[in-house]
Amino acid sequence: MAYNYIALDMNLIPQETKDNVSAFLEGTISNDNTRYLMPGYNHNGDLVQDSGLILSMLQWEKDPQAKLNELISPENSYVMTLKELKAAKLDPQSIWYDEEVDL
Repeated sequence: MAYNYIALDMNLIPQETKDNVSAFLEGTISNDNTRYLMPGYNHNGDLVQDSGLILSMLQWEKDPQAKLNELISPENSYVMTLKELKAAKLDPQSIWYDEEVDL
């Protein structure tokens, strides 16, 4: 299934998630530590990640759904296609640059 990627603002991700969720630690964080990259939306415009999984990552929040909405809002995140991500990983000026890129 084809999908894009969404880059979330690291400042908005709860510290509890950063400290306690192993899936978060296994994810891709930008070189400048400002963005967290995760699978984004499919061709129907739905989040690729199971919302239950994402909400469980936000379980320490009073309102996990509100926090998720804040994280994925266009004001706080941006979407990249696979082609854009590949180009960014090859660009030494990009926060996504990866010397050992293997997409």
